[in-house]
Amino acid sequence: MGDHKKYHVWWIIFGGIIVLAAVAAAQTPVGQIKLIADVSQAKPRKITEPTDRVTIKRQTSREREKAFPKMALFFKDRLQVKEYTRVNLRIDNPIQKGNLHLATELTQTHELAPRSKEAIYEIREDPQELGRAAVVVEKGLLLLDWAYGKLSVIASNLRMALTSTKVVLAIDSTGTKGVVFLDEGVISFPDFPDIKVNPKDAYRLQQGSHPDKILLSGAEVAQLSNLMQANTTQLLSQLTPFWQKPLFYIPVATLGVGAATYLIITAGEGTEEDEDLPRPPKPPQIP
Repeated sequence: MGDHKKYHVWWIIFGGIIVLAAVAAAQTPVGQIKLIADVSQAKPRKITEPTDRVTIKRQTSREREKAFPKMALFFKDRLQVKEYTRVNLRIDNPIQKGNLHLATELTQTHELAPRSKEAIYEIREDPQELGRAAVVVEKGLLLLDWAYGKLSVIASNLRMALTSTKVVLAIDSTGTKGVVFLDEGVISFPDFPDIKVNPKDAYRLQQGSHPDKILLSGAEVAQLSNLMQANTTQLLSQLTPFWQKPLFYIPVATLGVGAATYLIITAGEGTEEDEDLPRPPKPPQIP
């Protein structure tokens, strides 16, 4: 009887540890909003205050919250993005790292990625691995610049596994149809192991159906690759002050090193150069 009680106590302790771990995981940020921008005008404008252009519905609250840069993101957060808005999210943890660009439209209209009035996303915990983030795209655009670690993306009820990837994913307003274009990296469809996706391939997504490959011309591939670049790194560059850009630090660092080198070199030559400079006359000697 004593042993039975002992095992019962250990099971209670073990169950408590599991519950506490789950609660801690739910309260640990999985990512952060890095940037929000208004792209309704020719020149994009960075948004720095809480805005209703991007709202978040959290599991812990009934009302939607206005989003703002540096806002932490948690599992089960649902993000709603209004048209002419760009959002840059960053997921950064020991097993995953990458940038997610959310939008309702590309900078240039493309038939494979039609414009929509809003975009909706959800950040979930991957059921296959505790602590790993997964992203659900209900409708809208996802431009992914993923560094490392596996990321599961669910769209049109189809699951994709991505690693070291640059991707354009567009889901229509019904949430049942879409297109995925692989610019670089690796995509797989776990439920369709027969599909082998190569870089520069595009697939049409249809809820409940086998993804179908889209035949693209060389010009269409180049256009999609350029749109990927224009809507990610180039757009971020336009919104980044010049003193925060890496290229700014190179000449400044060079100048700093050059100045330091000059001081070091001239410090040892000061005596000889000083002898060549005119000296003030000596004061007269008092007899």
